[in-house]
Amino acid sequence: HVLDFCESCPGLDRLHYVSTCYVSGRYAGIFRESDLVKGQSFNNFYEETKYLAEVDVQERMKAGLPATIYRPASVVGDSRTGATQKYDGPYVVMQWILRQPSYGVMPIVGDPKAVRINLVPSDFVIDAIAHLSGRGDTVGKVYQLADPDPLTVEELIDLFSEKTGRSLLRLPLLRSVAKFALRHVPGVYRVMKIPAASLDYFVHPTHYTTDNVQADLAGSGIEVPRFPDYLDRLLEFYRAHPEIGAQAMI
Repeated sequence: HVLDFCESCPGLDRLHYVSTCYVSGRYAGIFRESDLVKGQSFNNFYEETKYLAEVDVQERMKAGLPATIYRPASVVGDSRTGATQKYDGPYVVMQWILRQPSYGVMPIVGDPKAVRINLVPSDFVIDAIAHLSGRGDTVGKVYQLADPDPLTVEELIDLFSEKTGRSLLRLPLLRSVAKFALRHVPGVYRVMKIPAASLDYFVHPTHYTTDNVQADLAGSGIEVPRFPDYLDRLLEFYRAHPEIGAQAMI
């Protein structure tokens, strides 16, 4: 309906469409800003519906619709204040670690040295879209608002361990076993509060390139801050605002 409406507007300047990096689904390998239809499978219906929607948008673009597509990676709080409206993604790991004593257990699925978790703060996403949307030469482009050098799962857990003062015992588990336990074994989810679906992103096989973003943000002063440089602020906000949950923002 949005696309039909846009095409009916004779004075349309441009459609700015916010997609997601996870239109990649579980594509194994490098996923470029020029990529979309790669025969990929999907972790969930959210990914698949975002993919199908972007396919529609790109088909209209090929037919002449002026549009720009933005694909954020996993978005966390503001890098300057830590503020967020929702605790999901890496926050499920953060809350589990913080609720444990000085020595804790961290279940591990997949290969933590090989898998990377692509995290970007909300202020980077907002600033990048504001800048890119104000330029006329960005029409027809796709921008993956992602970290070009994301941390591995192991690096992320080591960082959480350091910043929270917890010594963590890694407990390797098959993803299928861990998801079954969280969904079906009484008490496991109640204790851990880690959604089974979130485990898929700790074995995510895709790496995202950001060539268009880096080229068109060059000289603007807008760049992805390193996650270790602002994790303290995310933790401070999390501790100060226990009332915020993981529910959808509707």
